[in-house]
Amino acid sequence: MLLALATFCLFFSYVIATQIEIKLLRDYLGESSFGRLKPKYYVICFGLAVLFGALIASSHKLLAYAGIMVIYNLFDFWGNWEVLKKIESAIDRKLHGRLDNSAAKAITIMRGFYFDNPTLPRIVTIMFVNWIVVCLALVELITHDVRWEDAGYLLIVINIVVGETVIYAWRTRSIYKLE
Repeated sequence: MLLALATFCLFFSYVIATQIEIKLLRDYLGESSFGRLKPKYYVICFGLAVLFGALIASSHKLLAYAGIMVIYNLFDFWGNWEVLKKIESAIDRKLHGRLDNSAAKAITIMRGFYFDNPTLPRIVTIMFVNWIVVCLALVELITHDVRWEDAGYLLIVINIVVGETVIYAWRTRSIYKLE
């Protein structure tokens, strides 16, 4: 139950954070640089909703949950890489254009959030911990010793909490100041 609740909270924190970041990108980079939301973004959001629904539905089966999390981490890694590729040129164009001091400071803060924080290593670390949970679930499956499963559940909840605390701290010290 705790894992399902953590997953539910994780999904809504992603939705809220994404909305804030899209608004900031549009406000500071402009509609023409960042573009409108394309239909593929809605498909991605629907896919994420289905994925998080599957996570919540499988929260009582540690092996399935951890496996889905590893798959999610792969897509998160790819998605982050795609976002960074797309916004880097838009941010650089803005920084090399004519900006007043407050706009230049805001764009610099955004650039720092996206490119100075070790986002991709954070995702890889989270995925590594999720792989450990997969291994713990497999050991429980083989040995039928629930202590392995309990350790896996504890590790995955700690992984979610620590991972989200880190990203929230990064946002708080940088882009959330721009709201």
